[in-house]
Amino acid sequence: MVLAIDIGNTNIVFGCFDGEEILFREHASTNSLATDLEYASVIGTAFEIHGIAKERITGSIISSVVPSVTSTDMRAVEKLTGIESVVVGDRKS
Repeated sequence: MVLAIDIGNTNIVFGCFDGEEILFREHASTNSLATDLEYASVIGTAFEIHGIAKERITGSIISSVVPSVTSTDMRAVEKLTGIESVVVGDRKS
């Protein structure tokens, strides 16, 4: 099961999918002052609400247009699941 996170200027959209099945999708406000613990709490709460055990997460992918939040969310995912996220995005020349 993979956790996918898309960090935008206003909102963060995140969810889990298993194969081609989307298990849930949620939104949270983007807050550059939030800590990794705060983001881990938001993601963890979504797992609980949707009946997803964090131990089932085998991968994490993040796309972002807010670099300062990217590293915070990476730490949040690692704190919550023990998994290092892969960051994807435009490659600048």
